[in-house]
Amino acid sequence: DVTNLDANTNYYVYVRSICGADIGTWVLVGSFKTLCVQISDFYQNFDSLPTGVGNLPDCWSKAGTSANVYTTTGGASPGTPPNRLYMNISATTTAYAIMPPLSNLQAATHRLRLKAYATVANKTLNVGYFTDPADVATFVSLQTFNLPSTAASSAQEFTYIPDALPAGVNQLVLTIPSGSATTIYIDDVKWEFNSPCVDPTQLTANQITNSSAQLGWVNGGSETVWEVQYGLTNFQLGTGTIVQNVTTNTNVVNGLISNTNYHFYVRAICIGDDPSSCSAPFDVNTQCDDQK
Repeated sequence: DVTNLDANTNYYVYVRSICGADIGTWVLVGSFKTLCVQISDFYQNFDSLPTGVGNLPDCWSKAGTSANVYTTTGGASPGTPPNRLYMNISATTTAYAIMPPLSNLQAATHRLRLKAYATVANKTLNVGYFTDPADVATFVSLQTFNLPSTAASSAQEFTYIPDALPAGVNQLVLTIPSGSATTIYIDDVKWEFNSPCVDPTQLTANQITNSSAQLGWVNGGSETVWEVQYGLTNFQLGTGTIVQNVTTNTNVVNGLISNTNYHFYVRAICIGDDPSSCSAPFDVNTQCDDQK
């Protein structure tokens, strides 16, 4: 057995023979990718990712008979451009989008939020899970969203607050009910703490240098304390650098790497340490070092 591998990482396996002093050449015999670790929350807007058939964010996967579950372009407000998730079935195919593994589906503390619309009227999107991840026939529906149509500008935000799910279930699944041709676009998918505290909006960044940036945001309500989290573009929430107990709606972040893309998130901390959900990610690209 090989141990101490990194999660969600591709590995290649080479083998060579050793016959005393006679050592053979390395031969590639296979490859594999380690599984993703379970996380407690996430935000996925599908931006800054490869698009087209076969492309999904890290730790997302698809199932069913349709190949048409992938990241695509064309995102627009009220979603976050430029990218979004594309799901399509014919009258005889099925499609499932499987979200990253979660550590707290049994805690009844979090909620799912997403924005979606269909390209034709009277279509629905189901949220549920597989009792057997290897068998799509075991899908259990938890919530049905009645979708608006027909343009990106008509997309609505939907919220599902689940009760504790059965032990062993660690992934939520989105699917289109089978039986008729349907195209659905999905954006800004969040698994977040179910809080009445309102998340900040309208993030900005000023005074960007090769190692720092001054962040700003608009209060969601009457909050007076915030938490900033940042990391390299598309990092997983919970794994970034966290700045706690920020008491003004501006914050200077130092120690950044020059000429590097970062994502920043901000969330409000309300009375009783009750946090809001995180803002949408905000992109910052640090400046290059001065040439000597």
